[in-house]
Amino acid sequence: VRLFAAEGPVWAIDADPDACLAGALGVPEEEAAAFKPFSEMRSVIRERMGGEGGYMILNPQVDDLLEKYALVRGNIRLLRMGTLKKGGAGCYCRENAFLNAIITSVLVDRQEVAVIDLAAGIEQLSRGAARGVDRMVIVCDPTRAAVSTARNIAAMAKDLGIEKVGYVGNRVRSAAERAF
Repeated sequence: VRLFAAEGPVWAIDADPDACLAGALGVPEEEAAAFKPFSEMRSVIRERMGGEGGYMILNPQVDDLLEKYALVRGNIRLLRMGTLKKGGAGCYCRENAFLNAIITSVLVDRQEVAVIDLAAGIEQLSRGAARGVDRMVIVCDPTRAAVSTARNIAAMAKDLGIEKVGYVGNRVRSAAERAF
């Protein structure tokens, strides 16, 4: 994100409910904690998605919300998508459709660079959250389960038209893990 920001505007989108991108970008913890994620903006979501109940607008207009709710640091515009829900909290469909609209607005409707930190696993890709991405980097621990998930993610990325997929080994501590 910082390398891209040295060249011009970049969107940093924290789409991982276990948010930590703000900290990685040097935003103080108190400020990051006060930075409200889109998923908690219930009135904004209701206004754009259409009331309550089973019916909702699947492609709401959200362009005007990007600058309004971004945390700006120089050329970096940080957006925070969501937080962890409590167990048994119920359906997250309305929030996910809204978040997809936000991500699509950044990826498809704008010409700036966007870096998205997605939650680990395949859930975001099965919902199409990465549609419009031109490169994907999969961060993977050196375990059989993690490598299996990484392969599934790469296959799903191809399904979404993402041809450039790379891997980063995470927590590699030995020669055996490096070889694996």
